[in-house]
Amino acid sequence: MAIKKEVIIEKAKRFNLNKRQQEILLYLIEEKRASVEKILRNFKFVRRTVQCDLSKMIALKLIKEVARSKTDPTKCY
Repeated sequence: MAIKKEVIIEKAKRFNLNKRQQEILLYLIEEKRASVEKILRNFKFVRRTVQCDLSKMIALKLIKEVARSKTDPTKCY
């Protein structure tokens, strides 16, 4: 698993992800799916920062958003 993480971190660096964004990406890969709430419970990050980080990763096509609507409270990444 350590090798896989290193490969993911190297790929993330190519997309200019910062350390916090890399941590979130690795967390999502390990968990397979997580909500903003779950990410906030596991890290001491600011909600808006996490939302911006997730939006960036979606735009880069590193992750997908799973939701029924834009305001779906059960939205996961």
